[in-house]
Amino acid sequence: MSGIKIPDAGGDSITLLKVDGHLYPKSPVDSQVDAIRGIRDLPVREDDVFICAYPKCGTHWVWEMVRLLLLEDTETVIRKEKLMLEFFGKDVLENFPSPRVLNTHCLVEQLPRGVFEKKCKIIYILRNPKDMAVSFFHHHTKLPKIYEYDGKWENHLSLLMDGKVDFGSFFTYLKDWAAVGKTHPEVPTLTLVYEDLKEDPLAGIRKVAKFLNVEKSEEFYLKVKELTSFNKMKERKGGLVATPDGSPVMYRKGEVGDWKNYFTVAQNEAFDRLYKENMAGCDINFRYTLKFLHNLSDLCDVCEISMTNNKKDDESGVKMSLIKIPDAGGESITYLKVDGHLFARASVDSQADVIRGIRDLPVREDDVYICAYPKCVDSGSFTTYLKDWAAIGTNHPEVPTLTLVYEDLKEDPLAGIRKLAKFLNAEKSEEFYLKVKELTSFNKMKEKKGSLVTAPDGSPVMYRKGEVGDWKNYFTVAQNEAFDRLYMENMAGCDINFRYSLK
Repeated sequence: MSGIKIPDAGGDSITLLKVDGHLYPKSPVDSQVDAIRGIRDLPVREDDVFICAYPKCGTHWVWEMVRLLLLEDTETVIRKEKLMLEFFGKDVLENFPSPRVLNTHCLVEQLPRGVFEKKCKIIYILRNPKDMAVSFFHHHTKLPKIYEYDGKWENHLSLLMDGKVDFGSFFTYLKDWAAVGKTHPEVPTLTLVYEDLKEDPLAGIRKVAKFLNVEKSEEFYLKVKELTSFNKMKERKGGLVATPDGSPVMYRKGEVGDWKNYFTVAQNEAFDRLYKENMAGCDINFRYTLKFLHNLSDLCDVCEISMTNNKKDDESGVKMSLIKIPDAGGESITYLKVDGHLFARASVDSQADVIRGIRDLPVREDDVYICAYPKCVDSGSFTTYLKDWAAIGTNHPEVPTLTLVYEDLKEDPLAGIRKLAKFLNAEKSEEFYLKVKELTSFNKMKEKKGSLVTAPDGSPVMYRKGEVGDWKNYFTVAQNEAFDRLYMENMAGCDINFRYSLK
């Protein structure tokens, strides 16, 4: 039995088993191919119950619920995989007593024929595909002996979206199972939703018991809830499938909404577009969060500043120092602190004197001042900066001020150049404006001025991309939501409408 290697977007490969055109995990079971090819003809009993779901959608969880309700055995610990159709054939499965709780990630038409002939009960599980995607990534990387995969999240996501993972496209799977009521109305099928079970497991347990005609006491339901809680299952069954370092593979977090810590905004938008394209006409409404699990203060912790004085206080008693500010991961960034304000540290010895002298700087009548918040956090809070400058018309109506918007300049630089010329009373010919546009294009400025300030590797510091919307490739969805909440909180009453992308 050999596997096939499928490369991800970064060049790392995942090893899968391909049987009759379908992809499966390559298990250590020698007879796996025979088991897979024998699924359609597997002998089925009338009281068999089938748990069906796409991978990483809660099969282990629901399988344990069903087993406890059917068998009332709260002591025995059994591996779900022992009753998985893709791993073991009839020679193994026939040894299990009735009622059997069988499980599979198969499509509807790949199920044993006997399921439809004997009208076996099926429990189908849905989970929002974004949390599934994150869980699948960890599943693949935590089982190196099976998948031989050590890729990155962003490259694994493209594998999933292209259906190049075990059990194929989740779009195909979702549509196939969404139609089971029409394609096989004779088969009793209960659909459970992972997010609903997380929100109210007792309601789900009662629903399963009623569907299986094995209703129990409330006391027993509470026992099932306890034994199938994430922590209890991790404690009891976490060691059955473990990583090389001994950590559980099947019990990582079990949360709703963890995808927001992985998907960047750009990945989320691409995923949503692909989902909409592939699932047109298939009405499945997923819940991607249950409720906010963190307070804003949890997401936006303020780090204490550790201060190291590198210079003595001057004669006026004004403090100047270099300070190190740790980030959330413990790495520090160094700034210059003068009179309570943060500045980028320059190589100029007299920088502090320059900063302190700004207020008394001699000014000429024809001076023009270009004012903007910088790329990074030297200069302090950007919300303080924004509010301060938003009020300039009220605080200093006597000062002629032109406000330019970066996104508008990117969209129509010529219009911005004309506006500037008019404001400065320096209007020129259209030919000259076109020349200015050319010379101030990103590529031309990078070519002419990129080497003036460079990184240690020689790459330009001031000319990286110059794009609108690149933030989507860096902010995760969770970071974006936290940022938006913090912005709304700090900028209440200040009406500035930013554009975060261009068409």
